[in-house]
Amino acid sequence: MTNRFLPLALLLALPAFAEGTPRPTPAPDAKAKAAALRVQRFYEHAKNFSAHFAQTSTYPTFGNVKQASGKVYLAKPDRLRWEYDDGRLIVLDGKALWNWNAEDKEATVHRGFGVSQVPAEFAFLFG
Repeated sequence: MTNRFLPLALLLALPAFAEGTPRPTPAPDAKAKAAALRVQRFYEHAKNFSAHFAQTSTYPTFGNVKQASGKVYLAKPDRLRWEYDDGRLIVLDGKALWNWNAEDKEATVHRGFGVSQVPAEFAFLFG
């Protein structure tokens, strides 16, 4: 599956509007949960995909905001690759987590790192 399915995922995440009788507007938490469920259902059925990403990281302690972008690849059940435009690379190969920092020309490897240890904000990618 390629990034051509990303628009489908985004459409699935949007609330559906029924014609005819208006439905009561759910509370914001209910809307967010419903959108998350639709996205989760998409990823449960996706086997492989790739997409471009844009990331904003905020570090309130230091008042820093950093922007990053690149391409992400997923091959279920346990392979994930984040290629950043600045040369950084993060790879989960099913047995270890590899992190390449191009600026420092340094790689770190966390052996025995599996999908179960992926942070919750990324766990949905694995279905």
